[in-house]
Amino acid sequence: PVLLKSEYLEKPDKPCRLIVEMATPQTFRITSYVEASEGKVCRRMKHTPFVAVELPYSAMQLMALSPHVRKVWPDTKVKALLDVAVPAVGATKAQGLGLTGNGVTVAVIDTGVYPHPDLILPENRIVAWNDLVNGRPVPYDDNGHGTHVTGIIAGNGAASRGKYVGMAPEARIVAIKVLDKEGSGNTSDVIAAIEWCIENQKTYNIKAINLSLGSMAQDSYREDPLCRA
Repeated sequence: PVLLKSEYLEKPDKPCRLIVEMATPQTFRITSYVEASEGKVCRRMKHTPFVAVELPYSAMQLMALSPHVRKVWPDTKVKALLDVAVPAVGATKAQGLGLTGNGVTVAVIDTGVYPHPDLILPENRIVAWNDLVNGRPVPYDDNGHGTHVTGIIAGNGAASRGKYVGMAPEARIVAIKVLDKEGSGNTSDVIAAIEWCIENQKTYNIKAINLSLGSMAQDSYREDPLCRA
């Protein structure tokens, strides 16, 4: 229903970015159709039955009738949404009991991370980085939200002489950039980031993933691609 917008119905040749949920493993049948319809395949998922594509709206309807397709979803935009703080969840009390995140790695899927003193002093706790937006090899944050979130998770207060300390100030960080400088990105990129965490979980001892982002719900969490991932 979300795809039945007047803007698409009035302009059937307008490109439409979609997440195609496969009903069979024969992904090549859909990717071939997309390319033949002057569209493009944006991402192929490995652990979930989704393929991210972009093609004219008019071609989507025929593709949706394929027996190889279970459902077609809009590749909705996700945005940064965070409004929690350390005392509100009782983290200060947990730290008093010695629960500081020591030995734990948290993956932050967001706008990236800036190597802030609270994260790299006295030692660098940013142990891995993956940029799915621009492909840059060195950690950065052109928006600031990811660094803000990472500071809440694992900042140790080095720059404020201990005044501003995060939830788990000894935790290590894996930063994966999926949101651009405007704080916006694609659902399929977030799913790809989750899959990267799965594949690299043992390498970095990832114990948690933080997703301070979201979009309008399209369906029940039992069906939604991002929820299932």
